[in-house]
Amino acid sequence: MKGLFSRVLVSGLLLGSGLGTVVGLSGCGSGGSANDQGVAFSLNGFYDGVDGNPLSGYYRATFGAELPFVAVETQNNLIGQGIRVRRVYLNYSIPAAGITLPSTSAALTATLGPVECTNGPSVPECVDTTLPPAFMNANVAKSEFNLIPPTINEYLLLNRDSLPSLPFTMEVQIIAEGTTTAGDTLRTNEGNFNIDYVSDDGVAEPDSAA
Repeated sequence: MKGLFSRVLVSGLLLGSGLGTVVGLSGCGSGGSANDQGVAFSLNGFYDGVDGNPLSGYYRATFGAELPFVAVETQNNLIGQGIRVRRVYLNYSIPAAGITLPSTSAALTATLGPVECTNGPSVPECVDTTLPPAFMNANVAKSEFNLIPPTINEYLLLNRDSLPSLPFTMEVQIIAEGTTTAGDTLRTNEGNFNIDYVSDDGVAEPDSAA
């Protein structure tokens, strides 16, 4: 039985790396937290809950209101390695605001299995692995997180005088982080979500993707 595969397919070539083989993709980073534009570990999109509909990427919301949790879909593109999703990183910005908003992170939980191994023109060889049963599942999963945690909401309320007049938009940049079964830390490509604060009363209204 072979151990975990530790090479990366880059533009048709196999190069030494701490990552596994990436199926049909090019331009991948090597080891550490490298993951060029989500090649090995991808953020695919957002949903209105784990079993909900796709979201277009913005809410119309009341300033100061508590927003519902959002589900993010992540995908493992590696053969021979699983990924345990651990955290989500959230960076906030408001154009024309007189302050810089703090960033935060939160726990994010998912266990992503490897890509199904099939021989083909984009996969030079299949790999036997020693992965535990917990990783022998789908390579795509959804996990919920709080898009605007209470600490960020409180910061906005306390600094209302430094923010633009309503309506205004707060931009959220979202990156998920996970650890491969070989011990490499990977971060996904960046996802973006806009919160359109339209009033001081009402409720948050998600827009489903078309």
